[in-house]
Formats: sequence, structure tokens, C-alpha cells
Amino acid sequence: MQKEYSIHGKDTALSTLAVKWLDDCTYTLTPDEETRIRTKLPKNALITVHIISTTSNSYEQTGTANFSDKIYAYHFFKIN
Repeated sequence: MQKEYSIHGKDTALSTLAVKWLDDCTYTLTPDEETRIRTKLPKNALITVHIISTTSNSYEQTGTANFSDKIYAYHFFKIN
């Protein structure tokens, strides 16, 4: 399970998503029902993440979803 906290103004929301690894660099995320309803995602919502590169303290990934034509790119850093 992956849990994400989002802060929107004074509101904080927790999203919970099931993780399924497809290979060493690709996984899918399926939101639980509460997350899906709160975020107004379709019943079959599926997010696919591809890890593009890694370093000792960061990684880059792209994300796509079966309910959008957009491709999202992220760079995450480890914070000590």
C-alpha cells in the first residue's frame, strides 16, 4: 500500500493506493474506494509509474493514468 498526504489550504487529505509491481522499474497504483470517491476518479482508475533513473539519493519517474492523456514527470529526493 502507498499512502499519500495532500495539503490543500487548511485541509489535509490521505489517499491510499494499492501497489502492484510489474517489473523492477514499473508499478501500478489502484486507489481504494474512499480515495477514488473523494478525488472523483473513475471506478477502474489505474495509474502506471515508470522509474526512469536512480541515484544514491534520488529517482526520476513518469506517471500515466487510464483516465487521462497527460504524462507526469517527477524527480524525488531523499531528505535526511
